[in-house]
Amino acid sequence: MDIQLIRTDGGTQPRAEISNEVVQDYAQDMLQGAKFPAVVVFYDGAAYWLADGFHRVAAAKVARLAEIDADVRQGSLEDAKWYSYSVNQSHGLRRTNADKQRAVEAALAHPYAAKNSGEQIARHCGVSPMTVSRYRNSNNVRDTSTERVATRNGATYTMNTGNIGQRARPPQLQSLPLDDEPGDEQLEDDEPNEWDEMARTAQVSTQAQAPKGKPTFNRTNDNIEWAWWSWNPVTGCKHDCRYCYARDIAMRFSGTFEPQFHPERLEAPANTRPPALPEGAPEVDVIGSTNVFVCSMADLFGEWVPQEWIDAVLDAVRRSPQWNYIFLTKNPERLATIDWPVNAWVGTTVDRQARVARAEAAFAKVNAEVKFVSCEPMLEPIRFASPDLFNWFIIGGQSKSTQCPASQPQWEWVEALFGQARAVNAMVYFKTNLEARPREYPGA
Repeated sequence: MDIQLIRTDGGTQPRAEISNEVVQDYAQDMLQGAKFPAVVVFYDGAAYWLADGFHRVAAAKVARLAEIDADVRQGSLEDAKWYSYSVNQSHGLRRTNADKQRAVEAALAHPYAAKNSGEQIARHCGVSPMTVSRYRNSNNVRDTSTERVATRNGATYTMNTGNIGQRARPPQLQSLPLDDEPGDEQLEDDEPNEWDEMARTAQVSTQAQAPKGKPTFNRTNDNIEWAWWSWNPVTGCKHDCRYCYARDIAMRFSGTFEPQFHPERLEAPANTRPPALPEGAPEVDVIGSTNVFVCSMADLFGEWVPQEWIDAVLDAVRRSPQWNYIFLTKNPERLATIDWPVNAWVGTTVDRQARVARAEAAFAKVNAEVKFVSCEPMLEPIRFASPDLFNWFIIGGQSKSTQCPASQPQWEWVEALFGQARAVNAMVYFKTNLEARPREYPGA
């Protein structure tokens, strides 16, 4: 449906806050042609109220999409609110305790609460009955009827219009506890690291403002099967590629694509729990569920990146071996200087023939468990002299950016590269934005 018809200002936002980083990652995936689950919208005869999918709608707007897949249901704004308290329990970005608190408080203040027992509300919100009981017996239930979702300078947040004109109240020093979850313990790290030892002026000049809460990986959508997660401890790039959609997203969202270090995100591998897959899950899910695309919004190994940043990221990688990390760069020489851990896949981008010699010279010296080449976008025919240097070939088209249109490689180019990979028993992955295919028929 037309994304401009979807209303997000009805107080149906189920989360405590929108993650700008998740929106950027989702927008990047959308520009690559990834398919997301439909958002849920309630239509009351006059307006379409969004009840599930705020990150997806925000990302679609960042990506400048005109339409989005939507599951449209008949119902009032109150129906949409009630439904919103039940979402994100088993899909999407993991709910924080603040998200659960918001759902419980809003549900208890909702008109439909009178028709439901504490146990039913708990089941609806995905928390324990004890949590609901604590809130029902407290005076801490807020009225969400005056809440509105607002966007300013690219950031989306919830504001309470009922507070306008009211005298500010002192902050509450205590909050009502929610159910503790495994893995939510406060992390401690008393060991000094190279970031701590950097001069304070250097930290301030390169460190972006830290978000609230503990950092975790960002979940990619179900269509990105080769890596379920993305992680951006460093953002920004100076390659200035014309086809870079990551720059477009960053400029629209934060106004800058200058390289920045986010040291608080180094704890994301430890804070994120690998998903529990059912017995007999497809092999692609088993592999993809622990794959993490590192610095999807940067080139971690660009010449401008301080070695201290790289060392800090690799230290976090080694401290969390339960994950498999995927690295990609256009500066492959730097990869050869690193002692790679076994849980790392290392790759370089080759979009034109001119990059082949440089890639092969560097990868002849790279010692990594998996070495791959990404021909995305494939801008011309590419021929490798030593394709056996790589275990994996990725082939893709060119996504649309503000500086150039989307484009596709010719099938003959793709077919030839595919043949090179198969000749050395390398694996091949066609990206979702690759539309090139054989178009042969008798008599042509």
